[in-house]
Amino acid sequence: MKFACHCGLRCTVELWPFTCVCGRVYRDADSEPLQQEPAVDTPADGPGTELKAMLAEIGANAAGCGGCESLAADMNRWGLEGCRRHRQAIIAHLQRKAAKLGLLELAKVSVSLPGSSWAGAISILDPWGSLVDEAIRRADEKAGKSAPPSCLPQ
Repeated sequence: MKFACHCGLRCTVELWPFTCVCGRVYRDADSEPLQQEPAVDTPADGPGTELKAMLAEIGANAAGCGGCESLAADMNRWGLEGCRRHRQAIIAHLQRKAAKLGLLELAKVSVSLPGSSWAGAISILDPWGSLVDEAIRRADEKAGKSAPPSCLPQ
């Protein structure tokens, strides 16, 4: 059955109780969330680690970015489905940081793309979105998972 979580995701539910990727637990389709899942440690690897590695290839330093280390940790904690759900927020963060770096850095990025290991994966029409998608794809490949997400944005 399809179920709409309070976080805005539409989830496919087969068994109750159900836990959404956001951590909310539901007893049944008509109930309010019972609890939040306990906080989890940040995994060492994941989409955030992949994004950091890809940006490092073109000389971007996450430590000097002001928030990029935190974003990478959040992305690893969210996992594949969470990053898909938070895709727009991740893109907005990257866009803000790119603007802060200035046009010289953006030019460096665009010139560096052809020589990077991920050049073919970046779309001219959606460079930041395709960069995020490639980081998620790489993390998915490393994890050996290719199942579609069970929850999708509404």
